[in-house]
Amino acid sequence: MQAIQGSLGVFSLVLLFFGFAAWGLTRQVGFFVVFNLAIGLFTLIAYLASGRQRVGTFLGERSTRYGANAILYSAFFIGVIAMLNFLAARYEKRIDTSETGVFSLAEQSKKVVAKLPKDLEMIGFVEGGSDAGLDDLLKSYTYASERVKYRIVDPDKNPDLAERYKITEYNTLRIAYGDNATVVSAPDEQKITNAIIKVTGTGQKKICFVEGHGEPDVEDAEGPRGFGALKTALENENFGVQKVLLATQEKMPSDCSAVVVPAPSKPYFPPEIKMLEAYLGSGGRALFLFEAQKGDELIPLVTQYGVQVGNDVVVDQVLRLFQGPQLGIDPITNTYGTHAITQGLGTERTMFHLARTISAAEPAPEGAQVTPLVQTSASSWAEADVAGLFKDSKVSLDPATDKKGPLSIAVATTASAHAAADAQPQPSPAPDSSPTPAATPGAAADAEPAGKKKEQVRLVVFGSSDFVNNRMLQSFFNRDLILNSIAWTVGEEDAVAIRPRSLRASRVQLTDAEVQRIFYLSVLLLPELLLLAGISVWAQRRGA
Repeated sequence: MQAIQGSLGVFSLVLLFFGFAAWGLTRQVGFFVVFNLAIGLFTLIAYLASGRQRVGTFLGERSTRYGANAILYSAFFIGVIAMLNFLAARYEKRIDTSETGVFSLAEQSKKVVAKLPKDLEMIGFVEGGSDAGLDDLLKSYTYASERVKYRIVDPDKNPDLAERYKITEYNTLRIAYGDNATVVSAPDEQKITNAIIKVTGTGQKKICFVEGHGEPDVEDAEGPRGFGALKTALENENFGVQKVLLATQEKMPSDCSAVVVPAPSKPYFPPEIKMLEAYLGSGGRALFLFEAQKGDELIPLVTQYGVQVGNDVVVDQVLRLFQGPQLGIDPITNTYGTHAITQGLGTERTMFHLARTISAAEPAPEGAQVTPLVQTSASSWAEADVAGLFKDSKVSLDPATDKKGPLSIAVATTASAHAAADAQPQPSPAPDSSPTPAATPGAAADAEPAGKKKEQVRLVVFGSSDFVNNRMLQSFFNRDLILNSIAWTVGEEDAVAIRPRSLRASRVQLTDAEVQRIFYLSVLLLPELLLLAGISVWAQRRGA
């Protein structure tokens, strides 16, 4: 009995300590604080009422020393936690430990807001004025840039604000940058980043798609072979998209920042090829999408810039459920060359269909620099017997005619606009003229004698056209690869990045009350109960 009475003093000190600690950390007088202070004060009064002589005894008892040590340890622990929280609030640093970074903004989202010269304001209109998921996402943008400001409001409590910005439904985000503004419904990272690109863009570059030869239609968003999904992706990146029928043009439209030439089903006419050749010769930017047995008449256009197009089909092993490894014509790749287009891809996968080999010509024309972009696996090979492949699917590697993998199926080329012309026979210069020096790879073009600036040709050549159709664009990282290629081709290196995924990983979203309860349970209540339980066990054993 005396042991239990003696432990009342320790109990009271523990309860009072945790009561004051909870108030000091939260600055709230809740149930936990009131309960601890009330019970602690009651037990202290009960102990003191048991006799003054017990106070001196209590201070000299071993239980008091143990209790005091326990309180000191608890105080030290809570002090450390409080200091860490203070430092975390003052010097915020986020670390995403997930393998794929699902709890962080995508690389593109960070790049878009990292160099904003002025403030970007985002206002979320949410029912009740609270949305933990949206708040967490918008806070990630503010962490990436101090220029980003946001707030979440209840449109029912702020009708004037909703009416001013013409907000008619819940879960809507208004993004404003200077005089430009746009509204996003059901916002997620991909939609928000695309909207920021639009409102912060200084101008829209136009991407022209050649048509008239059976190419996939950029207006077709439903058919599996259409390029409608690619058009939408480009428009989300603030690019304009236009179709060009070469047969009705005298020359390539001057507002085309780059030309996309998909694999044709019908051959080009000679005047159309000359038009493309003249466009490239004047410093044009183009993306060629070849395919097995398609577009052979276009090969000389890219050959003069150091690109070699193989007359073959890439065959590789694929794994099918319940069937094991089998040969297929849809190679999946995860090996990339060192280039601005492929930065960030790492070992992410891309998938192609009916690809033919695309590699650097040896030797490359003077002034041209060719970089391999994508390589297939070591188990692949380039099947030279294309006709036999489609007649008999039971093909095998023939070392005499086929090329063993890894194989290059995409390249990027930079060259002087005159590199191609220099590779062709030229008329002799006039006696008073001098030959034009070739440009160095990757360097800015030198001035011509007449003062005209040389332009730099940029080409990206893929051995597959179907890898960007509606069916395959969302496969793995195909979308990032093609958008990065177009961005680099038109000189928008800042737009080269890995984009937000359409689906984000699930997160646990906690309300403020739930966070507070977890804090009380883990930081205060659990240590307090363990400490009180230890004191009780000790008191019982001592009294036994």
